[in-house]
Amino acid sequence: MLIATLRWLLRLPGRLLAPLLGQLSWQPAPWQRWYGHGLRQRPWHYAGLPLLLVALVAAGWWWSQRPRPIDPEALTMHLEAPGLTRYLEEGPQVEPLILQFSGSAAPLAAVDGPASGVSLQPPLEGRWQWEGDDRLRFDPADDWPVGELLEVRLEKPIALGPKVRLVEEALVFKTAPFVATLSSAEFYQDPTDPSLKRGAYAVRFSHPVDVLDFERALSLQLRDGAARELPAPQVEVRYDERKLTAWVQSSPLQVPENGGQLQLQISASYGAQRGGPEQSEVLSGTVGLPSLYSVALYEMRTLIVDNERFEPEQVLWLRFNDRLRDRDVAEGLRVWLLPSINPEDKRKQNPYRWSQSEVSDAVLASSERLTLTALPSEDAFSEQHSFRFRADPGRRLYVEIDRGLRAFGGFLLGERQRQVQSVPDYPSLLRFVGDGAVLSLRGERRISVAARNVPGLALEVARIKPDQLQHLVQYNQGNFDGPSLYQPSVDSLSERFEHRVELSQADPARTDYQGIDLGEYFRPDRHGVFLLRLFEHDPADPVEADQRYPGEDYSGGQRWDGAKDARLVLLTDLGIVAKTQLDRTRQVFVMSLSQGTPVVGATVRAVGRNGESLHVVRTGSDGRADLPDLSEYRRERQAVMLTVSAGEDLSFLPLEDSGRRLQLSRFDIGGEVNTLDPGKLKAWLFSDRGLYRPGDELHVGMIVRASDWSRSLTGLPLEFELTDPRGTRVLRQRLSLDASGFMEQNYQPAWTAPTGTWEARLLLVAEDDRRELLGTTTLQVRD
Repeated sequence: MLIATLRWLLRLPGRLLAPLLGQLSWQPAPWQRWYGHGLRQRPWHYAGLPLLLVALVAAGWWWSQRPRPIDPEALTMHLEAPGLTRYLEEGPQVEPLILQFSGSAAPLAAVDGPASGVSLQPPLEGRWQWEGDDRLRFDPADDWPVGELLEVRLEKPIALGPKVRLVEEALVFKTAPFVATLSSAEFYQDPTDPSLKRGAYAVRFSHPVDVLDFERALSLQLRDGAARELPAPQVEVRYDERKLTAWVQSSPLQVPENGGQLQLQISASYGAQRGGPEQSEVLSGTVGLPSLYSVALYEMRTLIVDNERFEPEQVLWLRFNDRLRDRDVAEGLRVWLLPSINPEDKRKQNPYRWSQSEVSDAVLASSERLTLTALPSEDAFSEQHSFRFRADPGRRLYVEIDRGLRAFGGFLLGERQRQVQSVPDYPSLLRFVGDGAVLSLRGERRISVAARNVPGLALEVARIKPDQLQHLVQYNQGNFDGPSLYQPSVDSLSERFEHRVELSQADPARTDYQGIDLGEYFRPDRHGVFLLRLFEHDPADPVEADQRYPGEDYSGGQRWDGAKDARLVLLTDLGIVAKTQLDRTRQVFVMSLSQGTPVVGATVRAVGRNGESLHVVRTGSDGRADLPDLSEYRRERQAVMLTVSAGEDLSFLPLEDSGRRLQLSRFDIGGEVNTLDPGKLKAWLFSDRGLYRPGDELHVGMIVRASDWSRSLTGLPLEFELTDPRGTRVLRQRLSLDASGFMEQNYQPAWTAPTGTWEARLLLVAEDDRRELLGTTTLQVRD
């Protein structure tokens, strides 16, 4: 029954297709007849043979995929593929191929020497070198091929030690491919010739490019603002010295009046000079071309600007998207001062806040035309233009700029500009004038204050008590010109006085300079450090000093308690200079500010955070006192300042205040910073002439010194290394320093040695065989 069913199913497709394809004749193979005979005789046995065959295939696949036994002594290899050659350096610098083994792999005789039995497929000329016993380096004789697959092969009996086994014996890597990128695309306007307009593009390459193929791949397309295609301009190309960058630009353009686009197309049909796979990506860049009427006004503002005499001036400031001449802008610019009252305003605002829609020809007829004075720009053509005017603060200006103003490249302002601007109020000003924080005991005790647009000023004078100076120093986050004091507040450290001055406000634009005599507050029993603060004072509504809460912030600018400016003033005749030595001791110099002579017998104290005197010394006949290293003091005894007293006079100097350090920016102070370790070694390497021809003997001189030149360095173990331009170490020599500290090392390279920059290095050999670099120099080998 089963056999009959199978026969019927097998014959069914033939019966269905016979009317279309006809009769087919087929003879079974011998094994098929054998299997069919067995299937008829013993169907249940022979029906399992296909299942057995599938099981055998599955078992074979499973067997092949089993994890291989791990050899614990087999070494692994890590391949560091060479990076892109550094073409911009002298040479250029070709990156090496590195094979890093997980353990010792080199034959004993080849450690730190040339390697044998290692090759690349396809073959590539170069040098294999062992670095130590677990690192293998290959430096090609020339640059690496571009984008090529290479295989590293090792002949174990020759390349590796006799008992070395590897997990894998061949590795494959790919060198850096050729890549081009379009880095910029812009519309270029010649800054000196307005008729020269171009599309400019920059293309960067990973390898020096094949110039001929690259230029054949370039094409330009020019379309106007309506997308109509115009005759394409010519292509001009410039390259850098290495052929790594191409600057592509069009021939001078006749820009369509309605603007347009210039598109650069770079087909994928070029590559590197060395060959290899070509660029795989088509590059394109589009530059937008401005229309004839593309000039626009970006911004308009009315400002109050201080001139060179610190007087406020009203300025109308304009910024365009293109460069125009001040003269052209001035000819097309008109400004009216709108009426202060609008007759149709029921609320009778004065001054009235005009809007642009309310300004008609009738309103302009009743307005005042202002006279503008152009403030000169640095360049003949500029995007920014400023005009000085005079008007009452709060009034409204109507500004109009004519259409058609011509920019540098011949482009025009597309639309007439009309705006209403408000005249800003003159800002109030209240601050101390000048720098400095010292008033001499024997000089004039006056301080200058600049005030503008304020009814009066109140000067608060707070004398810091001498026994509280350490708190002022350690909690002041600012400097003398702008103290910033946090808790404790100044009320906890001082006694206060106040001086008030009434000012005239007849002209809010005028700056008054007040010289305030502080002599009455600086009596003989009141000297030292004073905190001065400025407040606005209104005589019509005075505020008592005790009603002001000083707060915790004394930094410059507007404070929340109303202070406008603050200054620390030191009333003294004692000038202090402290110099820190290499061993961190200090030399303190004290002089009289009025006489300019050293102060003899002055008491110098190093004061800690808690007010304790850490060290007390007196100045000698030269006004100098020596203090030990203060860095050992910690926490409450940390040194924060120096105080100097002579009779009733007192002065101080913070130790960690950067604002008290000497300003050396005007002096040439370049060089190495002195080290604090007297045994620190430094080597100076030099050559006899620096530039050599191929085959010339190289001479390198060396001087080795400790920071303390009196120390003997005889017998110091050193090592000299010399590497060629490819980074290959060609010489390693152990040296022993003699008593003079001078040495010389020579090397005779072959005539075929690579040209470029050679590097000489001198290293210190430490006890654990570590190397510390002491000095280096370079030598140039040129044809």
